[in-house]
Amino acid sequence: MPLGVGLGSSAGGAVAGALAANALLGLPFTYEELIEPLVRVEGHPDNVTPSLLGGLTVSTATDAGPLTHVYQVAEAWRLAFLIPDYVVETTAARGALPSRVPLADAAFNLSRVPFVIHALVAGDGEMLGRVMEDRLHEPVRGKMIKRDKRIRRSARAAGACATFISGSGPAIGAFCLGQETAERVAEAMRAETEGAKFTAEALVLRPKRGGARIAEGDQP
Repeated sequence: MPLGVGLGSSAGGAVAGALAANALLGLPFTYEELIEPLVRVEGHPDNVTPSLLGGLTVSTATDAGPLTHVYQVAEAWRLAFLIPDYVVETTAARGALPSRVPLADAAFNLSRVPFVIHALVAGDGEMLGRVMEDRLHEPVRGKMIKRDKRIRRSARAAGACATFISGSGPAIGAFCLGQETAERVAEAMRAETEGAKFTAEALVLRPKRGGARIAEGDQP
């Protein structure tokens, strides 16, 4: 996994270490039992739970410990990612966010969450394009990403249903229906970096069904 680009490498590394240690100990812990110590290491559950469990996870911290639910998204989804060769430090990206936000902006984001989940599970690209908007972090973090608006406009023009800043950036993701569309979107995003003072790699990925696994033959 690329480091420092918003693709969850710190959480992925923590999960890989936990699974390796668990295997070396003879698998004494279930995945559910690994969640709480992983959250303590990472500080929050939103990255470690999808890295461990796969699928689309929603997570929160409660007095009784982390609470997580896993959804399986529609098979047709593909994700086109543009991964620039520069780094946006997570601490800097978090520090740039305001400590207070307008009530209207918080309500705007929260009202869209159930529709985003439904659209991803149902494979409804039209709905996702209407509701996948953000007023809390992308207006700030987008200024830290070179050619952000141009890249995202090109992705939508090439057929992406919705675009987003991946984590704290600078990676930019696009939800697409179908492999062919995703490949076209990935190339459109990459083309927007031509002539820029940075280079970028374009990838097409598919959502993972099922959790992280130790590859067959590698177990002790």
